Amino acid sequence: MVRRDWFFILLMGFAPLLCFSQNNASLSWSQQWFESLSQDVTIGWSQTNLSLTNGVLVETQLLPTFNFTAENTIGFLSVQNGAGLWLYKSEDLKVGASINYMLGRFEKFDRRYTALGDVPGAFDAFVWAEWQPIKEAITAYANCARTIDSSYRSYAQVGLTLGLPITNAVNAFADVNFNYANQTYVQKYYGIDAHQSAVSARMPFALRRGGLVNGASLLGFDLVINKHAELLLGAGALRYSKELSLSPLIAQAQQKTFLMVWSQKLND
Repeated sequence: MVRRDWFFILLMGFAPLLCFSQNNASLSWSQQWFESLSQDVTIGWSQTNLSLTNGVLVETQLLPTFNFTAENTIGFLSVQNGAGLWLYKSEDLKVGASINYMLGRFEKFDRRYTALGDVPGAFDAFVWAEWQPIKEAITAYANCARTIDSSYRSYAQVGLTLGLPITNAVNAFADVNFNYANQTYVQKYYGIDAHQSAVSARMPFALRRGGLVNGASLLGFDLVINKHAELLLGAGALRYSKELSLSPLIAQAQQKTFLMVWSQKLND
């Protein structure tokens, strides 16, 4: 199950990073992992097609969402980005490499997958970057990943978030991102082979190449409660690419998304 898998993912992804050590005048390298510069947690609800509990979905669903992030000068650990090391880190630019988990697909969580069987999740090698040329106003981000197992599924995302202060306690924001994947990925998740067609009474559907999977946009507000806490509210849409929208699995070309999360800093 996905929940059980996540426990092993975080454990196995983080453990190798703790195996390295190096003497330092004041502190060993391994000990520095436990001196986190920042810790944040977000919890709430999200209507999405990517769920930690339910895996990859065709139809967006409103489900609980959770993320924990811990960072220091050496590396990071988070539910979203996995466990990894900084390749570069400055005030406005972060580049990291990590081990993370590619979500699987489970037919019991989405009626569109009925009779098609599950697609297991897998570990992936993950590289990501975040650039903030104007703090709190412009954030550009990108990531790419490839499974470590023999399936060779790969995917990538590019996005941009714009923030606009309205009052001291209220900020508006807009986010847009585009998601890409190779042929193996899109066929596994959205294609229908001959066997699946026979058992599900759906027409076969083959994707001959990878490319754009979908694009998503979100508009919302960031309500600043105090210097440690924020409430984020947003609504938007997810639209599948023209080619993927032809798949018998896609419920509709465009679907609604929603976000309501509480963000809490655990230290200064």
